[in-house]
Amino acid sequence: MVRAHELGCIGFQVLLDHRPKGGIGGIFGNNTGGFLAAPFVIDGDEQPDFRVANLRPGSCGAELRQTHAVFGTTFEEFARVWRLNDWNAFRIRCVGRMPVITTWINGLKISALDTAKIDLPGYDAESVFGRIGRAGHIGFEVHDNGKMGHNRWAPGAVCRWRKIRIKPL
Repeated sequence: MVRAHELGCIGFQVLLDHRPKGGIGGIFGNNTGGFLAAPFVIDGDEQPDFRVANLRPGSCGAELRQTHAVFGTTFEEFARVWRLNDWNAFRIRCVGRMPVITTWINGLKISALDTAKIDLPGYDAESVFGRIGRAGHIGFEVHDNGKMGHNRWAPGAVCRWRKIRIKPL
């Protein structure tokens, strides 16, 4: 989560999701309009030991409201730099009163979203600003096993981050 409310449940979420209809490097509006701004959707095949194989373009379900980013790379470009089942480097830049959020993975620009220009029914940029403010918290989130997936915290499942650096702009 970037530019998140102190409670952690309101903000903009950078995706790292291998599940069917998942996304990597796109943005989800978590309690800020429930939108998906991702240049591509992915699918992958679950393998033993929580690994993923055969990462491929997927399709978004009708349950997600989609909005367009001001920039988006292709799945093919992403697939050339993504290191499947290995460490990957994310760079996330979040600047402005109503933030422009840009993501890079392993040096490749993946997406850029101007949150002031989201044009979806019910989305109100000023209302979102009132909830999250000009500066917010950063949060790392891992979902439980509920409706999101069956093996997120099964025996042996792990989630790791390393070399985290934060630079105020």
